[in-house]
Amino acid sequence: MKENIIYEYSLYNADYVHKEFVSLGYGGIAFINKEIAFVKTLEAPDLVDAYKNGNLKGKLKEIAASLDEESNPVLMIAKYKQKK
Repeated sequence: MKENIIYEYSLYNADYVHKEFVSLGYGGIAFINKEIAFVKTLEAPDLVDAYKNGNLKGKLKEIAASLDEESNPVLMIAKYKQKK
C-alpha cells in the first residue's frame, strides 16, 4: 500500500549567530552520492555584510574576514555525517 506522504525539511547554517535558513533554490546543487549532500554558493557581499554586523561565527567568520565586496563567491560543501 502506497501512502501519499510529503517530507519537508529545513536547513540552517550553524556558522551564523542567529538561525540562517539555507535555500537550495538559487545557487544550490544537490548531489546524489554517499559523501556530498549539496553544494551552495554564498555571495561575498552577503558574507561581508554579515561579518561586519557580527552575525558570523566559526569557520565562516574566518573566511568572511578575508573577503571584500568584489571577492568571488564562497562554495559551501555540505557532507553527510559519517556513521561511527
